[in-house]
This record gives sequence, structure tokens and C-alpha cells, in this order.
Amino acid sequence: TGDGTTSTVLLCGELLRQTERYASEGLHPRVLVDGMELARDATLKFLQRDTFTVSREMDTDLLTSVARTSLSTKLDPSVTPTLVKAVVQSIQCVRPDTDDEPIDLHRVELITMERKLGTDSRFVNGLVLD
Repeated sequence: TGDGTTSTVLLCGELLRQTERYASEGLHPRVLVDGMELARDATLKFLQRDTFTVSREMDTDLLTSVARTSLSTKLDPSVTPTLVKAVVQSIQCVRPDTDDEPIDLHRVELITMERKLGTDSRFVNGLVLD
């Protein structure tokens, strides 16, 4: 039910272990790098085929579920509901009018307040001037 961080770390560790094994057997490093680049390209092609955009029709429940799945493995459980709500509100605020445009995450600003708790976090729909 997590976001795959542990699985990714384990996969990378195994790739490095296998690479070390082949290098110690005398396989040229360039051959290893070429093989990893081929695998990377195939993986990216597969992932791009199976991705989806955050369309205008996506309801709040689906976005909440995605945010909760990602954040619940990284945050203290007492903070998760508050930040899930703020993340969903942020995405709904900055997503473009058409589905073929990417979401510009530079339009979301995170501001850390001293002497505040994570449970005090909230979404503010406004403008930040530096």
C-alpha cells in the first residue's frame, strides 16, 4: 500500500550487485552501461505508456486516494489527513484548463512557518510575492 520507495531501493541495490558481479568477471564497464541504458529506455517507454494525466473530470475522491497513498508512507499519521487535503486543493487549483497541458508545480509554493506544527498546515489560495 506504499508508493514503491522501498521496492525501488531494493531494485537499484540488486542492479548494482549484478553489475559488480559481471564487472568482476571481466565484462567491460561500457557494455554494462550500454545494457543499463537499454533497460532504462525500455522501462521509461513502458511507464509513459501506462501513465495518466490529472484530468478535469477526476474527482476529489480519486485525487485524495492518490495523495493519501503517497503521503501515508512518509508522514506521521496525525499530519497525513491535513496535508492530503492541502495537496488535493493545490492540484485542483493549478491544474490547467485542458487535459493536454502538464501541471506546472512551480505555481505551488510551500512556506515553512517557525513554531508551527504539521497539523497546522493548510492550503492558501493566493499569491506569493518575494
